[in-house]
Amino acid sequence: MTDSSPATTSTLLLPAKHVERFELAQPWFEENESQFRQGSVELQWTPHALLVHAKLEDEQIYTSSDADNQHMWELGDVFEVFLQIEGHEDYFELHITPANTRFHAHKPNVPGNDPSSGEWKPIDHWLVSPIGFDAQASPIEGGWQAALQIPPSVLGLESFAPGTEIRIAFARYDGAPQRQPTLSASAPHALSDTITFHIPADWHRIVLNK
Repeated sequence: MTDSSPATTSTLLLPAKHVERFELAQPWFEENESQFRQGSVELQWTPHALLVHAKLEDEQIYTSSDADNQHMWELGDVFEVFLQIEGHEDYFELHITPANTRFHAHKPNVPGNDPSSGEWKPIDHWLVSPIGFDAQASPIEGGWQAALQIPPSVLGLESFAPGTEIRIAFARYDGAPQRQPTLSASAPHALSDTITFHIPADWHRIVLNK
């Protein structure tokens, strides 16, 4: 690990010296689609926050989202973070769009079944309001960038203490008005009948250091 800070003008980011870097790709294909555009992510942390900074190439920045907790993946461009405490079944899904609208869900398990009744519930049942994290998006040359500051309270923790083990992954919908979105992810998801990011076993395992 190196001592560095993400290249961003966001005022959200706090000083942090730990950094992990990820690239978005389409591992479910043998080759990336022609519409695929590069995306890179940096993850840093302090005891008080996980700090995520993404740079996303984009020829047409687009979203019709105009409020928090909409179905951002149906509305155009969105950057997504998936987060789980290692060994837990529940997990968190956090979004930011170029319009600076956010999405925050806490699912008890991948199927979305209520733990007490076993009954399936749609994603809208698991939305968190008010939104529990800060995020900013802004245009950059050739695309847009997103910065998220995720406090430990999102995961029900008091702090991100050394030794905390998490699963984390990043994904993107590159949308446009006249075509289906192009999907990419940092995790090595395999080809299946349906592309899904909701596979915690594929997510990156991170042990937070001092």
